[in-house]
Amino acid sequence: MTSRARPRSSAIVSHLVVTTLAVGCLVAVPARAEVGSEQNPNPKLRLVSQSPDGASGDGASVNPRVSSRSPYVVFESAAADLVPDDDNGLTDVFLHHYQNGTTALISHAPDGGPANGWSRQADVSDDGRFVVFISNATNLVEGGTSGNAHAFVLDRVTGVIDVVTRSVDGDLSPDTNGYEVRISGDGTHVAFSARGKNLVAEEIFRGVNVYVRDLETSTTTLVSEGWGGGPADWHSGSPSINEDGRFVAFDSDATNLTEVTDPTLRPDVFLRDLQTGITQVVTRTPGGAEPDGDGSSNPDITADGQQLVFRSTSSDLLAEPTSGVDVMMHDVSTGETTLISRRADGKEPKGTAEEPSISADGRYVSFTSGAALLPGTVSKQDYVYRFETSTARLRFVMAPDDLAHKRLAGDSQVNREGSVLFSSKANLVVGDTNGEDYDVYFRRIRIT
Repeated sequence: MTSRARPRSSAIVSHLVVTTLAVGCLVAVPARAEVGSEQNPNPKLRLVSQSPDGASGDGASVNPRVSSRSPYVVFESAAADLVPDDDNGLTDVFLHHYQNGTTALISHAPDGGPANGWSRQADVSDDGRFVVFISNATNLVEGGTSGNAHAFVLDRVTGVIDVVTRSVDGDLSPDTNGYEVRISGDGTHVAFSARGKNLVAEEIFRGVNVYVRDLETSTTTLVSEGWGGGPADWHSGSPSINEDGRFVAFDSDATNLTEVTDPTLRPDVFLRDLQTGITQVVTRTPGGAEPDGDGSSNPDITADGQQLVFRSTSSDLLAEPTSGVDVMMHDVSTGETTLISRRADGKEPKGTAEEPSISADGRYVSFTSGAALLPGTVSKQDYVYRFETSTARLRFVMAPDDLAHKRLAGDSQVNREGSVLFSSKANLVVGDTNGEDYDVYFRRIRIT
């Protein structure tokens, strides 16, 4: 299976704030520095992964995801000082409200205590009510789980965590291992990749498949299904699900997901319509042929499911050839694919572009790149960029003074307002005192 691992690595208010635990307990913490103060000279940049006293967490924080319609951010962190009593010494999942500065521990036991295993790969619904994540902890639900990695969902209104990766008869499957998880914007469906034998009734590929769990009906559907209903013939992953759960984008090395057999075992990006049961391949040349290169992966989809972005090593997805690793955008209705990771003058740069994210309405795309796309940037240093699709305007996510910092990029996510969430090893605010550890930042960018 093609490796999909990526290096992952402020809320600021002027009055007393509280840290809200997911089970409803409120813990008062000291006030943080005011916006624009000496602690944060860049008021549009906020350190998300910070302790109650405003300093950076004492461990790495990575894999952030931002809600489309509410001020919530989820991320995973090895830090032990983001909330009180986090003493398990393991990576946990947290939810942060970037307007009022509250942070909540998401991966907790039913009594509010810490998990006894790691938790990661979180995502959040549009309204912030539901949070999904992967964990190998055994004490997150009553009765416990097997210790394998499962997908979980927390309802923040009830405070109850449930298991998503259940067998077809509703039991916890002891042989299941979950890898990635995403939730639809309306909070009704969960897409996940997993290895397991009995998550659905039909025959499946004995490897990693992509599924969708309907939280309202408690049913699971196989997404990475072979054409005609049989099992896929190779691994699938990196699911992204649209707002109402109808469309799922994913990447796969399988050759038999569409009517036309793909002769290569390299990843392509696919789109599955769960209403019609039809899967279409997204990554094709203008003439409809299999592209060259080492494949395409890591899709992200809009709310209506009609646009998606992805990374690609192929040089022939466009009429004009490209080179290197690029971020592309595909319009499902027109079939058109366009290059996003280009220089401000429209030319393709030398360098790689990774980790694309598209806003729910398709207006903005964020990505990371080691290429010099804007004046003042330096090749082979990672930066976070935001591209506006209607104007083709490319913006650097950081302030001009931050161009000197190295290792800026990682895990970029853009919301409907065009603000960007990312992780970085650079010390971008005065309160970032944890050295080389990754931190999570939120940059508010004015809508243009």
